[in-house]
Amino acid sequence: FPVTITDFTENLALAEKFLKTPAASRKDLIKKIIDPDDFSLRKFVDAVIITLAWEKPSKTKAALWHKALSLEQSAADFGLNPRLQLESLMRN
Repeated sequence: FPVTITDFTENLALAEKFLKTPAASRKDLIKKIIDPDDFSLRKFVDAVIITLAWEKPSKTKAALWHKALSLEQSAADFGLNPRLQLESLMRN
């Protein structure tokens, strides 16, 4: 799946916002993230993984990073509902 620099930087910015958004506001953000016709769950989750890797390590972030890695692999193998997967990713 080809990625342009613009796609990559936009996904990184969205991933950072996604990770910092409080749980109460996250559902609305997820709807905006997945709205474009060309949305790719894999590309977005890749950006989440990279963003988490750049942040200061913690047990919580490490667990989330592992969940994101698993989701990225599942997104490659199965047709997953992006909204449900992103909501699930951020649940403890």
